[in-house]
Amino acid sequence: MPAYLVKTLLYCLLRPGPVKCRRWVLFLGLGLLPLLSGCEQRHTFSTNDPNPYKKLFRKPGKTSIQRLPANTLAKVNIDTVTATLFDFYIKNKKKTDPDAGEITRRTENLNELINLVLLAQKAQQEGFQYNETIRARLRLQRLSMLAGLYLENLKLQTKISDETLRKAYRRHYLDRQNYEYKTRHILVKERKLAIRLLRELAAGADFSALAKKHSTAPSAEVGGALEWFRPQNIDKGFADAVIGLDDGDVTPAPVKTKHGWHLILREETRRIEPPKFEQVKRRLYTRLQNEKIEQFLRRLKKKSTIIIAR
Repeated sequence: MPAYLVKTLLYCLLRPGPVKCRRWVLFLGLGLLPLLSGCEQRHTFSTNDPNPYKKLFRKPGKTSIQRLPANTLAKVNIDTVTATLFDFYIKNKKKTDPDAGEITRRTENLNELINLVLLAQKAQQEGFQYNETIRARLRLQRLSMLAGLYLENLKLQTKISDETLRKAYRRHYLDRQNYEYKTRHILVKERKLAIRLLRELAAGADFSALAKKHSTAPSAEVGGALEWFRPQNIDKGFADAVIGLDDGDVTPAPVKTKHGWHLILREETRRIEPPKFEQVKRRLYTRLQNEKIEQFLRRLKKKSTIIIAR
């Protein structure tokens, strides 16, 4: 079942309001669902009867209390509701209702889960699972779940030593210049225009006025002014040009980036103290872990045959 549908159903079930109203919302919403993905099926499909749900709901049934196999909480027609499924249902329900796990609500919760199974069975009886769009959604759900579970397991196995973290800390925070810069820039599409504006600046033109008139960047309306930034957080070509200037200087030649041609005025510089190791340790851990996972994915791609349509 798609995650957003689960959340919607739980909200409909748990939000304040008349019980009768919540029941109708539940039944109307669930009536459109194709499958209950967590339900463990105990039937087999045969060539003569590819859809065993076709035989359900044709004659009166009954509800009784009997001894069932271990880990089985209920049998609903040809499906079983296991304790594992019930626990997972409660875990998800507690995200919106912290008291959902109270023992006094066990019967209520089990009945809600049985309703989910019944409606999923009815959907399958009517062939929802054969709809192409629904099949694609179910496949995407399965892929997402398996990939997510494997990723969680991969993260647990990908340990980053304290020594590695300290090396990364030195590389990212101590071995680089910890300065921030305040600049203005004029961005244009053509180099010829950038050179002409550069000559106007050399002749005494006001940088801010030229930025307002010619720059295509969003900062044009404020005279090309940019917020304080650290070099590692912006385009390398732009950052290198700024680092090579003194406060008050303009780049001697236009600077090319993917956005166009820049004329840059470095206005101010300030030194910033790097954060303490403990402050960024968790962030570094996540960053290094993600880098290792990206390397793992690249290795998977190298060992895979992937054909993409034109």
